[in-house]
Amino acid sequence: MPKSSRLGSADLPLDSVGGFIAYKVHDVQIGETAFGPGFVIAAVLDWAGICHNERGYLTINRLFLIQI
Repeated sequence: MPKSSRLGSADLPLDSVGGFIAYKVHDVQIGETAFGPGFVIAAVLDWAGICHNERGYLTINRLFLIQI
C-alpha cells in the first residue's frame, strides 16, 4: 500500500487492517485520503518479537512459530 491512499480504494480497502484503523480509529470517511498504518503495525510486531522488521518487508521469528 502506498503511504497515503483514498479509503475504499483498491490500495486501502475498508476490509483491510489499514482501512479499518483509518475508518474506526482515525475517523477517516470513505473517499478521503488516509495514511496507512503499516509501519506502525510492523513496529509493534517487531517489538513483540513476532516478526523482524526488515527494510521493506517482515520476516517471521522462528521462535514465535515454535510457540504457536
